[in-house]
Amino acid sequence: MELAGTLDCFPLRELLELMQDSSMCGLLQIEGGRGTGYVGAKDGFICHAAYADQTGHEALWLLFEETTAPFTVVSDRSMKVPQTLIGDATMLSDEGEDRARQWREIRPFVPDSKLIPVATPGASSASLQDAFDRTVFEAVDGVSTVDDLVFPTALSLMDISRSLARLISVGMVRLVQSPAAAARPASPAPAVSEAPSGGLFRRPLGPAIPDNTAKTGLLGRLSQAQQRG
Repeated sequence: MELAGTLDCFPLRELLELMQDSSMCGLLQIEGGRGTGYVGAKDGFICHAAYADQTGHEALWLLFEETTAPFTVVSDRSMKVPQTLIGDATMLSDEGEDRARQWREIRPFVPDSKLIPVATPGASSASLQDAFDRTVFEAVDGVSTVDDLVFPTALSLMDISRSLARLISVGMVRLVQSPAAAARPASPAPAVSEAPSGGLFRRPLGPAIPDNTAKTGLLGRLSQAQQRG
């Protein structure tokens, strides 16, 4: 284990920037509310994310909703990290933070996309003015999960969830538990060989910096936190 902390002290954006700026090869592991999530990097390129049965961008966006979760970082050049996404840390963080802001408004109504929407008896799409809401309501069959509605509606998961939030708020739809939701497998971690003795902080991060500036920014905060631990 190279580093450890919590996302309320070291936000995910700053960790991604650190992984990129230090040309890191390794894995960031986050213990979130939906299980264990992973973000992998190869030579500083953010190339992998897995969380809550999702991979790639969708998984990374979900991880940006975790704001207080504990994390660990392992740096290992021999680690084999799959490629499910690739992007600049700033671009990925901008996307993730924007998605997290939008989902914060939706989550009180649609906390999990594995739940099943069920129409309220007597509710009819004829009363709906919004075309998205009408499309989503007509696709609700009491069997399909929120995820399942993506195919028949040809809408994104966020648009479906936003429509469901409106339908739930007016009492036309409720969500029920899916029997299969309780048996989700954990996100698999890439195989990690024994970490070399160098480690993230012992590898060159660029030109040498004087001691009076070395303890500023995220890297200094992480270093101080690890020394205290």
